[in-house]
Amino acid sequence: MIKIYGSLVSRATRNLWTLEELKLDYEHIPLDWAKQENRSTTYLKINPAGKVPTLVDNDTVLSESLGINLYLAQKYGQDTLWPDSDPKIALCIQWSFWASAELEPMAYGRIREFMFKKKVERDYTLIANMAENTKALINLVSHALETSTYLVGETFTVA
Repeated sequence: MIKIYGSLVSRATRNLWTLEELKLDYEHIPLDWAKQENRSTTYLKINPAGKVPTLVDNDTVLSESLGINLYLAQKYGQDTLWPDSDPKIALCIQWSFWASAELEPMAYGRIREFMFKKKVERDYTLIANMAENTKALINLVSHALETSTYLVGETFTVA
């Protein structure tokens, strides 16, 4: 059975969503950051870096949520989340990396400023810049969706 290690307030959430979309049986093993369970001897044997998420699928052990999602989609989602042709596969990978590299830092940056900093510590100029950058990124997605239902054509994918 597939195992996914990570908290529901971590990037493991995107992997849990993918597992649900694929309707796969899996075991979710939550790790409590406050208790440093990601630094336990047991977990470090699975992932020596102590990062989450980590996926264990038989002999395959992967970390990094984007890599895990692409693996799950390619291995188990041939008729669902993984595109059926080369150009669409490339677009799927492109949009996945784009979201991780471009969109996610803007979202996380704003969350960090509002949730993890006291009001007096917040960088409101940075927050405003991230909000403006996010608008531009959302416009790119909107433009891509003008010609298709989803980012990779007419089928919902892991992208």
